[in-house]
Amino acid sequence: MDQSSPKSSLMWALVAQAQSYYVYPFFVLNFLTLIFKANAYAGFPGARQGRETALLCCAPLLQTLRSYTGGVGNKTESVGYSTVTSWLTALQSLIPCFFYRHSFYVLNLDTYVNFLGYWLLITELVLIIFSCLQFADIRTQLTFVIMAMLPSVAIATLSMLLMMISIEQNSG
Repeated sequence: MDQSSPKSSLMWALVAQAQSYYVYPFFVLNFLTLIFKANAYAGFPGARQGRETALLCCAPLLQTLRSYTGGVGNKTESVGYSTVTSWLTALQSLIPCFFYRHSFYVLNLDTYVNFLGYWLLITELVLIIFSCLQFADIRTQLTFVIMAMLPSVAIATLSMLLMMISIEQNSG
């Protein structure tokens, strides 16, 4: 029987826990911001408010899925669950990126909230990827992990590019 040390990541678990608590203030603040934008700016279209509300409602749903798959993946050191968690995390990173990009309507508070949410998600994604590489034991499983992480890395790269463009636009 193999008595090797556990490979599950405590740092990943801690950042995931912080993110799971943070998603609800993130949701509430952005929802209040949407209400403020709709009432304060006559030119803010109702259809856009509906689309942004629908996108915002995806955050708690994705968080619930991520919490389950991440918890199972980290505790059982499962490459499959951890890979799904990385995909969901990369997708969820687009939500604060979008709201950061459109945060120029209101105070700087929503800018900080969205940036912190984005930073937590990207930090968690990096920890997930490193954990998956540790969980993979044999060469075929390592190849699977690398191939499975490509969508996560692509989406994360896209969100980072969008975030950098948004930061440049908001600062200038």
